Amino acid sequence: MKRERAFNQSDWPKKKKLKSPDLHQRHGCGGIVRALIRANDAMEPVTDTIASAAALVGLVYGAMEVVRDIRVVVGGMLRVARGSGDGGQAEAAPAVDLAGACGLGTSTSSTGMENELTCRRTTSDHCHQKLNHGKGRNVQFDDLPEDVICLIFSKLQLKDLVSTSVLSSKWKHMWTICPTLRFDSSTLCGSNMCSAEQFTQKFIDNVNAVLQQHRGKLVEALEIKIDFNSRLANHLSNWVSFAVSSKTKSLAFYLPQNYTSNVFYIFPFELLDVKTLSRLQHIQLGFVSLIKLPFQFSGFPNLKKLDLLLLRTTREDLEDMIANCPNLEWLSLNRCHIDDELKFDRPFTRLIYLQVIHCQITKIEIDAVNLKAFVYKGFKLRVDLSEEKGLETVDIEFFGIALDYLLTAIPSALPSVQNLTIEARILQEVCSLNALFAKTPTF
Repeated sequence: MKRERAFNQSDWPKKKKLKSPDLHQRHGCGGIVRALIRANDAMEPVTDTIASAAALVGLVYGAMEVVRDIRVVVGGMLRVARGSGDGGQAEAAPAVDLAGACGLGTSTSSTGMENELTCRRTTSDHCHQKLNHGKGRNVQFDDLPEDVICLIFSKLQLKDLVSTSVLSSKWKHMWTICPTLRFDSSTLCGSNMCSAEQFTQKFIDNVNAVLQQHRGKLVEALEIKIDFNSRLANHLSNWVSFAVSSKTKSLAFYLPQNYTSNVFYIFPFELLDVKTLSRLQHIQLGFVSLIKLPFQFSGFPNLKKLDLLLLRTTREDLEDMIANCPNLEWLSLNRCHIDDELKFDRPFTRLIYLQVIHCQITKIEIDAVNLKAFVYKGFKLRVDLSEEKGLETVDIEFFGIALDYLLTAIPSALPSVQNLTIEARILQEVCSLNALFAKTPTF
């Protein structure tokens, strides 16, 4: 009988020894780390490329910020130079309002252009901090060359220039370089309740104070606007003499007064020497007297714009003044009453704009072959432009005319106009369609 072997514990199947959970986890993390290392090695060229591109973008952005700072200065100069503005009053030199000039320096606000430049420079410095590593030098507005600063300031209005005087001791008298001076009594003297004599004296004192600061400097334009009285006569002549010595190119005197007054300021043409007559390019005279021009008066050879409003004159003087402006480009006659014809023997080859408003002139004969625009307000058309073939724009406003005149006279007087605008107040008693179209009953 086969002997059975004793069964003991050693005969049990041996169990495989399992790895501890910590060891297994460590083996898994090592695999992840090795995978990341291999991925990092594979991505290293790409990372280097991205870093190089980022550095290049930073350099380009820094260069753009530097260019932008330069454009702020140049752009500010160009914007102020173009300025305004203009409608019918635009000139080469920007108009400057002397409101508050009696204070001269009371404002503490800086110019908008300087604020913009400072703001952009702060942003630029912040963006360039890492690139410059503190080695670069910040360029301030005051570090610009003196001629550049003077050029920028010369294009600003006087109130802005006065504001800059509190920013730097170097700019204390910079406002005196302003090339265009405009004195308007309504803004210069305010609306305080004072007598007419005190108001006029305040205006005279303020104007004289400013002109004294500009003595010996170039003033391209001078404008005076105040209600006229006899106390102003001598001072107005002194201001004309100032314009002569300052080589002024644009001169405007607007002296409104009571319509019942017969006292007009007689403009002193005798104070204008030959150089001044040839230097002037724009003249605006309102409520002044132009009677008996000086015998030696030779006209304005380079005058381009002539604006006459409520001028007290005669036919001969007005003809002589206008006829001696051969290079005239812009002519306006507003409420100039001579009760006579106005004829010019000399052709105006450069005249492109003509305006006649409410003038008591029976007829105007003018030869302007290059006329482009014509504006007329009044009763029947007193200007013959039938020979001007290049006329492009006509704007007419009639008062109290008959409909038949509107439909017959205007086409014959303006045969070649391209754009015609008419506003008319027609007399009702003559607006009979039966009488007007009697010959065309089938209309």
